[in-house]
Amino acid sequence: MRRPGYTTRAHARGLRPLHVFTGRDRGGTLVPPVRSQLILRWSARATSVRVLGFIAAFLLGSGLDTGSLQPREWALLGLLAGTCLGLVLAWRWEGWGGALSLVCLGGFHLAEWAATGRWPGGWAFPVLALPGVLFVAARVAGVRARHP
Repeated sequence: MRRPGYTTRAHARGLRPLHVFTGRDRGGTLVPPVRSQLILRWSARATSVRVLGFIAAFLLGSGLDTGSLQPREWALLGLLAGTCLGLVLAWRWEGWGGALSLVCLGGFHLAEWAATGRWPGGWAFPVLALPGVLFVAARVAGVRARHP
């Protein structure tokens, strides 16, 4: 009889019961991630460091004068900060952090479109979305490995 919340995963010593959300077996031992999840996770982490460095260099190098910002610009800056927060949180909780990063970046696009009638363009916005997509993909790869 299977306990609710558990599934099985093929292992060198046979099938092992795993908890669906935590990836731990019944004894509480953490089961190591699969190779595809590791590749996605470390690719996401490497790109998130680069993106956070790019955003920090942009904000520090532009000489941002916070006294002259309009409310729309504060909202855009807050959404950009939410994207950065999501990338930092994704180092611990890859699914939630990646999703927060993508939602805030989507909100940034919607706010810009609502204010100006144009979507933000250029190469930077797909690059900003890349770590969030990779973090979510790493989470999905880990969940799929636990649900054969």
